[in-house]
Amino acid sequence: GENTRDIFSGVGEKSWLDMKTTSGGVYYRDAPAEFQYLTSFHWALTQMTPGSMSVVPQNSSERLWNIVCLVMGLFISSLLISQLSAKMVRVQTLNHDRLCQMEMLSRFLTEQAVPRSLAARIQKQVQERASITKPLTIKDLPALGHLPSSLRQELTCSIFAPYVLRNTIFFTWCIWEDVLVFSLANAAELEAFSPDDEAFSPLQEATKTYCLSVGTMRYTQRIVTCKEEDIVPMKSERPTGKKIEVQEKAWLSSIAIWCIWHHVGSLVAMGACELVAFKVSAIMDALKPHPAILDLSRSFAQTFANLAASGDGAANDLDEPAPTRVLMAMPLQERERFSEAFMEVIEGVHDDTDTTRLAPSRFRGTPQQCDTLREELMLGKCVLALGPDGDPLRTVLLCVLRIHKPNGDMLVKMGSCRGGITKPDCVLPGTKLNDEESAAAAAERVFSQDLPPLQGTLKFSTSVNEETIKRSSLFGIRTRYLKTSFGYTLETEDDRAAPDEEMLSFDASMSVAPRAALMRIGTRQQFPTFEPVKVNLSDGDYTVYAWLSPAEFAAASSPALSEELRAWLNNYDSMVRNDSEELPTESPPPSAPLAVDLISPPISPPSVGSLDCDIYHPKNHQLQTQHV
Repeated sequence: GENTRDIFSGVGEKSWLDMKTTSGGVYYRDAPAEFQYLTSFHWALTQMTPGSMSVVPQNSSERLWNIVCLVMGLFISSLLISQLSAKMVRVQTLNHDRLCQMEMLSRFLTEQAVPRSLAARIQKQVQERASITKPLTIKDLPALGHLPSSLRQELTCSIFAPYVLRNTIFFTWCIWEDVLVFSLANAAELEAFSPDDEAFSPLQEATKTYCLSVGTMRYTQRIVTCKEEDIVPMKSERPTGKKIEVQEKAWLSSIAIWCIWHHVGSLVAMGACELVAFKVSAIMDALKPHPAILDLSRSFAQTFANLAASGDGAANDLDEPAPTRVLMAMPLQERERFSEAFMEVIEGVHDDTDTTRLAPSRFRGTPQQCDTLREELMLGKCVLALGPDGDPLRTVLLCVLRIHKPNGDMLVKMGSCRGGITKPDCVLPGTKLNDEESAAAAAERVFSQDLPPLQGTLKFSTSVNEETIKRSSLFGIRTRYLKTSFGYTLETEDDRAAPDEEMLSFDASMSVAPRAALMRIGTRQQFPTFEPVKVNLSDGDYTVYAWLSPAEFAAASSPALSEELRAWLNNYDSMVRNDSEELPTESPPPSAPLAVDLISPPISPPSVGSLDCDIYHPKNHQLQTQHV
């Protein structure tokens, strides 16, 4: 009786280890450790599942622990089963819906007698795309509909305002009317695309303008012309249009804002992509309460439409014509009104507005820089727009003349003197384009007003368009230089005069100058001698030119030789002031020194050599330019 009481009370020594195994009559206590562990693990599993076990509690403590494990197993097993059941039901539901859709699609294709090959491709595409997960958009989140309007407005603005303020025209509007930031943000929506999805297709009416926010897309123009009376699709036997990869932050279909437009190409996603789409109708609704902005934008819209209809291939679904090009084509007075908004940003006038708070500009100009830049804008020599980084970007049109002799020497501007201050500037002759001035007219102006007299026959060879973006040393602002280079060959009887022993020169160390352009003298390097040609301007100002070989030009324009060039120019200026007859100066242009073929159209250069034309005279050339 006492032993039984001890066992039930847990005082006795007997436990499950004192039981014999079902085979061999060996006690569990004497069994190997591996067997004991596996027996314990087996017992633990039976507490969570309906499984059975030969090991049973042998005292009150083991019995109590067994009860606790059973209760815990009841809850844990029920939770696991419920979770697995829910997952399986969800999968079955999704599969059921997908199967029902596929069955309905198959039934539709059968009823409409769609060819089997086409039906198979359609079903394959549907199955593949159904398994792709697209990025979420606001439309996919019905829960956002429960937000109060103020909080929803704040969410919309935080998502879309950065894209609004990356567009040159939207940004200008927002500078004029700060509240338009929120109105234009409300006109935007996110559109998500899977690989090979089309955002738009040819002949589809354009009702939105887009900004690519995530991913890369491919644009292919497939319509030759989009005039309403003469729509000409590219036939299958023709080669398809050029495929253009569209990168992030690029704008597309901006033409839909200004013109009634049908897409002339297709835009296809190359991967998972997101587009920020601005509804044109919503943009117009946002502008209706601001008639002043509509009036200011009328000139931009007219110029945009004229460029799009010019027939030079500029009209397409990309951001063409670019805002910078449209601004340059606008009348100067209208252009100034757009540029003034960017000048106010540079000057920090709008630092306390929502527009600058959401898109702060990192560039601030000094008062002197702002005054000089404003003067240049008023003369029509540049335009301001938004750059890729969101800061103002200055765009300048340049005309450069590459005048070569048959021996390869080129005419180089070595420097100038303005107001008694010399400025070294080893560059090719050129100028900025004035308002409404073509590159050909600018080249004529350089020939007639800036260059020294040229003896011989000047023949046009080629023209090249180049684009460079760098920070301007004068204004400190990032500047896009759109340069048109005209090439000429000057044929003379005497290609290059032999250098005189008394010609000026300056020294530079061997480590800082290209060896190909230098002559060794002892242990030092000497810049090659050249004969400067001075062109007198008004009030004692002048410009110095010289004929240099390409290697000499590379050496003279090297930053390492800038101080030596400055010293040479100062020395030259002193000599000029002391004795103006010591070096050759400009003489009045001869009546007939130069036979020229000055300017041919940059887009269509002469197909057959260069021609000897009339004797050079500004009036003759003006007539030629007008004819072109």
